[in-house]
Parts: sequence; C-alpha cells; structure tokens
Amino acid sequence: MDLITKEQAQNILSGSLFLGCGGGGSGDIGQDIIDKTDGKVSMMSMEEAKKFGPDALFITISGVGSPASKESYCGDAAYSRIVEITRELQKANPSLPQGEIRGLIPSEMGAASSFGPFMTSAQLGIPVINTACDGRAHPFGSMGSLGLQTLPKPVIQVACGGDPKKNRYLEVSVIAAVDPAAEIIRTSASNAGGLVEVARNPVDYPYLERTSAIDCYSLAEAIGQEFNEKTQTEEKLKRVCAVVKGDIIAEGTVGPVTIETKNALDYGHLEVIGPNGKFEMYFCNEYMAVNSPDGVRLFTFPDLIVTANLETGRPLSTAELKEGDKVCLLGSSWKNMILGLGVRYRAPYKRLEDALEIEMIKYLDGLFVD
Repeated sequence: MDLITKEQAQNILSGSLFLGCGGGGSGDIGQDIIDKTDGKVSMMSMEEAKKFGPDALFITISGVGSPASKESYCGDAAYSRIVEITRELQKANPSLPQGEIRGLIPSEMGAASSFGPFMTSAQLGIPVINTACDGRAHPFGSMGSLGLQTLPKPVIQVACGGDPKKNRYLEVSVIAAVDPAAEIIRTSASNAGGLVEVARNPVDYPYLERTSAIDCYSLAEAIGQEFNEKTQTEEKLKRVCAVVKGDIIAEGTVGPVTIETKNALDYGHLEVIGPNGKFEMYFCNEYMAVNSPDGVRLFTFPDLIVTANLETGRPLSTAELKEGDKVCLLGSSWKNMILGLGVRYRAPYKRLEDALEIEMIKYLDGLFVD
C-alpha cells in the first residue's frame, strides 16, 4: 500500500478523462479533489487487499447525477457522512452485510468519478483499491453495481448532497434491490440540485474479485502518462490510442447539440462534421453510439468513444461540448476496456435503445452474460 503522489494522481486524471467516454464528471472536480487530498490517499492492489481477511467489506463511493446541472453541490463533509450512515445501518440491521469497511472503490472511471473515493479515503484513512465497478464511465446505477442487481437480496445505498444555503441538502438511505435503490438515489440527486455523493453496495473480497474491473487505475495512469508527454497533440492522441488499442476516427466540427435532462440523466444527439460527411453521435451522459457518414455503426457503448479538443487533445464531455467545437473523434472496442460485470446484462441497454431510438444490443455480440 502506497500513498498516491501528485504526479500519479495527475496521470490518473488525464487517463480518466478518456475513460469517461463523454461522461464521468468534470475534470475540474477531479482536480479539486486531487488538490485537497494531496499526500493523504493510499492505494492498495487487489492482491494486497486480500490480506484483510473474510470479514472485510469493500464499498463503492461515487457521485450520482447530471453532469450538465448548474445547481449541483456536495460539501466535503458528505464524503465521510455517507460512510457513517452506512455503518449505522449495519448496526441497526443484522441481516445486512456485516464487517468492517476496509477498502473503497469508484463505481466507474471518469475525470470526477475516479476520485470519488479519494475524499473519503483522506478523511477516514480507508485505502482506495485498484479496481472499480466498471473500468469506464456508464449512465445507470445498475451498471456500476457489480452484478448485484441479479441477486435476490437488498443492498445498502446512502446519499448526501445539495446546498444547505438553498435548502437543498438531503441525506437518504435506501435498503432495496439494486434497480429501485438506484432510481431512488437518482431522484434524490435531482431533488438535491443535480448531484449527490453515494456510498453503496458493500461486498466481500471474493465477490469483488469476481465482478470488478481490476487494475483500472493502472490503465488510467498509463493513458495519462502517454497523454502528458511533451509532444504535439496528434502524437499525444496516437500514444493514447496505442494504450487502448484504438484509432483516431475523424476530425471535424461539432454541429447542433440536442440535450434533454430527465431524472438527472443527460440524453442527446450531435453531429461531428468532417471532410467526408457527418458522423452521428448519441449519448446518455456517456457516448452510446457513433455512426459513419454512410450510416454504418462504428462504435457502440461500452466501446470507448471520445471527443477530444483538436488543438489540445483534451477530451470534451457531452456536458461541455458545444456547436462549433473542433474535435478529434477516437474509438476502441469494448474488448480492449476493463469492464465490470454490471455492464454485461441486457436490461439497461433496452432502456437506452428505447430512450435514444437506436439499436445497440445487436452490435455487442459476446458482451452479455444473460
């Protein structure tokens, strides 16, 4: 177990911008957390975490909400409060998972979400484990639930967030099956102004080992190391593509962006207009699909799909992308990602297909376990 250095954290942030795939939260949030926790966060490999023994529990720490919300707010105290409430629930409900919380993981990798556990780690001294529910960003809580949505038992989910000065602060605890719990938490995020910090789904080591995206922080750091090399933008992006076995698809200008926020999720569509025509892109927080100018599906979530600023190479999220932006479009197959079990079930993809009116499942042969 080692303390994370500032350089490591900066590389993880840069890599997580790419793994956010259009979502994953704001890089400004990630940077703010890095600055606040510098020298105070330890990271442990899965192999090291195994030594905690059979009574150890590992819990997911994540932000939930709309990246485009202008009212989102989470005070620093929320990051430890969610764990305190979880412990109180454990004591009051013997049927819930019992044991000491010994490690923290994020629900996904993203510019903000990768650092969700960092504040909690710095405040409570609990290490971050080098794994996540999913090694890239995703839209639905069930996708970051380690496959627990398929088991016939309730989980614990605790949320805190909202600006008390605007009478929006709330604390919500839920004991329910994963899907209804996730919907309640997402509604809470909307009521809090767009964002809540959440502790959820404590599991033991064997379950975490079977279902999580092991070594995803290492992947983010490797991407970030290549991106942060002092080279030209084109060379930076080529280096990133080499790490994720991806390709630069096109360069172009962003056309009109349509976006609608429903229950703290941003749904939308945009075009990237290049010399050879229009690339159609669809998103639900993260990019869900990209079609070539002749209508051929190029990439489908959970493939890596990234829009990067053409001048700097920095990835632009769906929340910050605007008409007229000059971008470079990158893509890689989901087979080159480190995915958790939660993104391998069909049900959420059917919801996405209905919401975005596109096909997805038929393009994902070999992904699903159900």
